[in-house]
Amino acid sequence: APMLDPWIQNLVRPVRAHLVASKPSWAQEFGSDPCGTWADLALGTGTMRFRLVPAGGFTMGSPASESKRSKNEGPQHKVVLSRPFWLTETVVTQKQSSLLLPLNLSIFSFRRSSESLPAVNLSWEEAQSFVQRLNLLQGFSARASLPTEAQWEYACRAGADSLPEGKLDDVAWYAANSAGRLQPVAKLRRNAWGFYDLLGNVCEWCADAFAPYTAEPRQDPYTKIGDSRVIRGGCYLDGPDRVRPAARSGLSPVTGYDFVGFRVALWE
Repeated sequence: APMLDPWIQNLVRPVRAHLVASKPSWAQEFGSDPCGTWADLALGTGTMRFRLVPAGGFTMGSPASESKRSKNEGPQHKVVLSRPFWLTETVVTQKQSSLLLPLNLSIFSFRRSSESLPAVNLSWEEAQSFVQRLNLLQGFSARASLPTEAQWEYACRAGADSLPEGKLDDVAWYAANSAGRLQPVAKLRRNAWGFYDLLGNVCEWCADAFAPYTAEPRQDPYTKIGDSRVIRGGCYLDGPDRVRPAARSGLSPVTGYDFVGFRVALWE
């Protein structure tokens, strides 16, 4: 694995170190487990579970030697995320989206058996609308957004350079094991920081516009300018070449897709 420069190395936290001592003001419930700290946000008749992601540094993208990579995954570059943030444990579900958005735009019928399926057919702009409505909740003291592309990859890697060989079926719904259809969230193994389905099931909108990487180290990167928006993670229809931490592509922000969902990030 590539060594991090000391200025980044000093920011990296051990996996078990992202624990907080007191409940956030916005949280209904709060606790910790071997993966770190979690907090539940009340949302109408439901909740959203968030997990705390530590500040730290990592190498973003994939090396030229990585199997199945695309050229847009390089050059690799060092990234520092200077402050901790919270990220939803799963993608937003159909039930959760219905609590804040006026219409359920999923192609799947909304019934009890589909409440735990990812909310799909929501454009990037509609995902932003969900986030904006969350920010307007009475008494909500944090700031919500879509995760940046760097935050997403950092949470997906969870302190590791890559997924161990032969383990994809344990953590991701993709073409080989999904039976060609969307699956309920949180049914496979979570990663080291407690997140489910960051790989597979649905691709996930990120806040950034899609743009080429550069080799320079960056702190808290966020790309605003561009015609398309980043999607990450691969989906239930993809082969293993797309279901990788570094895989990335871009889609129109005004169109919803039946294979794209989203998570929510929070800052105190």
